[in-house]
Amino acid sequence: MAVTAVKTRVLFTRKEVQKESKGGIILSNPNQEQNPLGYVHSIGPDVAIQGLEVGDAISINWQAVGMLEHDGDKYYIVDQSNINAIVK
Repeated sequence: MAVTAVKTRVLFTRKEVQKESKGGIILSNPNQEQNPLGYVHSIGPDVAIQGLEVGDAISINWQAVGMLEHDGDKYYIVDQSNINAIVK
C-alpha cells in the first residue's frame, strides 16, 4: 500500500541530523537542532508551486505539519501554502 498526497498537500520525509565527534562517536543531544528541510515524496494534483518535484528539498513552516507513520516509515504532510522555499 502506497501513501500519496491529495489536493494541495505535499507529502515529505526528513533526514535526521547526526553529529559526530572528531573521533567518530555519534553524539546524542535531545536539544540539538533538527534538519529544517523536508524531502518531497508525493505531490497532490492541485499543488500550484511551479518547479516542485519529487525528491526536492523544501523549507517548511513546521508548526503547520502533520505526521503519519506507515509501514514503519514516518511521513509528514503540509499544505502548499506552508512551504517557504524549494532548495535545489
